[in-house]
Amino acid sequence: MEITVYGSELIELCVSFVHINFKNQLKDYKNSLMIKQRKPKKLETFTHLYNENTSWDVKTIGNFLSEIRESSLILLPPEKDWKHKDIISLSETINYIDYDFENLSKRLLESLLMVKFSFSRKRAHSFISNKTRIIDFLQNASGKLSKPTIWLLLQMVMFPDFAKQMLKESLIKIYELFDKSGMKKECTESLQKKFDSLSSERLEEIVSCIVDKNNFSLDKNLPLHMLIQHSLPYFGMPLLEQQDKQIFVVGDTFEEIEKMLPGFSGHIVKTTLKILADPTRFKLIQTLAEENHYVDELAGICNVSKSTICHHLSLLAECELVDKIRENKKVFYSLKKERLERFLNVFDKMFVKDSDEL
Repeated sequence: MEITVYGSELIELCVSFVHINFKNQLKDYKNSLMIKQRKPKKLETFTHLYNENTSWDVKTIGNFLSEIRESSLILLPPEKDWKHKDIISLSETINYIDYDFENLSKRLLESLLMVKFSFSRKRAHSFISNKTRIIDFLQNASGKLSKPTIWLLLQMVMFPDFAKQMLKESLIKIYELFDKSGMKKECTESLQKKFDSLSSERLEEIVSCIVDKNNFSLDKNLPLHMLIQHSLPYFGMPLLEQQDKQIFVVGDTFEEIEKMLPGFSGHIVKTTLKILADPTRFKLIQTLAEENHYVDELAGICNVSKSTICHHLSLLAECELVDKIRENKKVFYSLKKERLERFLNVFDKMFVKDSDEL
């Protein structure tokens, strides 16, 4: 599956406003986590500037962004406008909103109906095509959304030009505070550092861990996008399926994620342990640790049929423990010793830690 990773200044703002507007809920959420927590150094500076220097329209947009959360991903420019490991600037997002506001506002409403009100995609799509119907619905949606957010959504439906102008101008004002507080610089430097450390193999393992931990149901036919944010390192957003991709948001706490599921998915851990517990597969690993072999040789050494050895090798390949090497029309197998050592070291550390605590 194709995996694309990137950041977004709009999402950094959304998450920062979650911190500002939902402090009590976040406190309970943080206390339930079994990971070391940290907070960006400049987040409180941004919070102070926002609370002290903003007008009602800016506060309305701040509240709106904190409530729509994962649906705000709809507002990001299409992939053709940026690349893997990019940070999508707020100015790029504002330009996209300005260019395609009518379509984006409909898609945003459709997403909110699915996320906040559990509509099916088909029902949400048909619902937003009826202007009177969506206005009536929003006017009675106070149980799920705040009054300022409902008001802004109604403006999008009834007075789109006014809503677009208010959103653009408020985002620019908010961004000035974000920059002045030092949060823009801190987020940019943190994300760039994370992107530089992400090899393809490590990215796949981290995504696998997150998907397993959160029980995400992935569509293998759609590209997977992972958007990383720094503003609340312990805070993520659930998987959102769009027409051309599936996307989720995660905090930049990769080290903590890897500690939770030692850098290997739950499936990989279980399968590797089964491999090590099987005498034939264990002998296969020992043999490949000494030198590379092709299938017929391995079948003879392990005293099993060629089909059986192929099955064992497929399990090793599933756990990324072997590499195929083609030479003169023959396929040799090589053991990925570093990956196996890493797996064993993780478990060794776990058992040493447990024994020290006894």
